[in-house]
Amino acid sequence: MKDIILLDYYAAAALQAYISNPIEMGKVSTVADTNEKEADILSLAAYKQALSMLKLRGKFIDKLNLQNQTLKLKSKKMKII
Repeated sequence: MKDIILLDYYAAAALQAYISNPIEMGKVSTVADTNEKEADILSLAAYKQALSMLKLRGKFIDKLNLQNQTLKLKSKKMKII
């Protein structure tokens, strides 16, 4: 088995949420007795959710890094004066 990456972790969390909170996804219900096709659809949905979470996480981290760099730059300028 390969190492679990953050994508897999997020997908597992999303899938657990789908299973724990039964919802209707078109004709697919997230009950425990789903067939193989329904399970594949749920898994795909979980990975799509995970990818979305990673994209947002990346944007948040980029914004946070930019803010931190700006704060460091401002603090350097303040020390120089």
